Amino acid sequence: MNGRVTSRSLRLVRFCTHNYGLNRSLIYRSMSTGDSSAGDSITYAPEPSQVSEFYKKLFKTDNYFESDELNLQLLTHKSFNHGQTPYNEGFRAIGRHALELSLINFSLQQTNQLKGVSEMWLQNACRPENINKVAEQWGLQQVIRWKTPKLRASVDTKQSGLERVTFDTMLAIIGAVYMRKGARTAVDFCQKNLVPALIRLLHNTPRKQS
Repeated sequence: MNGRVTSRSLRLVRFCTHNYGLNRSLIYRSMSTGDSSAGDSITYAPEPSQVSEFYKKLFKTDNYFESDELNLQLLTHKSFNHGQTPYNEGFRAIGRHALELSLINFSLQQTNQLKGVSEMWLQNACRPENINKVAEQWGLQQVIRWKTPKLRASVDTKQSGLERVTFDTMLAIIGAVYMRKGARTAVDFCQKNLVPALIRLLHNTPRKQS
């Protein structure tokens, strides 16, 4: 990076480390000094030890998936490194499918019928803000590789894009379980690690209207 780090840049870093719980050493500051159109941006990248610890906590092993490369890809958003690094987008759609299947299966186990299960019910259960609350318990936000532009000192996780990035990353991890371990394992994973918490949040959160 050319030029000196501005006081604004330092404020951005302090804000992000305080609000997102990230160690200052994990933040790469790519502050544009000569191109005002690029603006300020902050790129987050966890240490390898943090990634390993995250997977150990979530799956009780750090080699649940077949490679360290896949482990990193699942935690990498397209915004990281301008999309030049393998990212997790390809896993998200199947992850959403697996999560919805898990929610339907949970409802069947509880009531033995699909009464009350609708597209709107599933959408409310899978709202990004609900997924983020579970992700916080996993420590997921601290190990995502992503980049956010033009942060302001007053932004929250939704405005900065972190809420959506976390939501997408959660679905990608579920999708990888589905694709690598099978549908049954993915459903079991969701029902153990996500569904109960999402149901509790659904009951305590006003539903969105269509």
